Amino acid sequence: MKITRGLLAGVALVGAGIGLAAPASAQLEAGSYTYTSIGGMFGGISAPLELTPCGQNCLAAHYPNGMVVNFQLQGDTWTGNDPECVRTIDNNTLRMGAVCGDGDPGESQLVKNS
Repeated sequence: MKITRGLLAGVALVGAGIGLAAPASAQLEAGSYTYTSIGGMFGGISAPLELTPCGQNCLAAHYPNGMVVNFQLQGDTWTGNDPECVRTIDNNTLRMGAVCGDGDPGESQLVKNS
């Protein structure tokens, strides 16, 4: 009987610990990232991306080709414009989207470099 009670108490504690653990989520912040294109003809291509602060709720993305796009946080989405595209980054998943001219939307996944 003592073993059963002890076992049940242990199971309850483990269950509570799992239930209370918050799901892991990403959050965009300044630093070095790698973005990898998802799908399309550029699927799987990776490149570096450096993010630096540019004001309150603002991050400047420095692309390898020298382009800099300022992203502003609006709710859970970072939004930036360049002469050709509207770019977004989901603050929770770090999924980056781009809609350029009349072309198909592009998607990339950001991963923070350690």
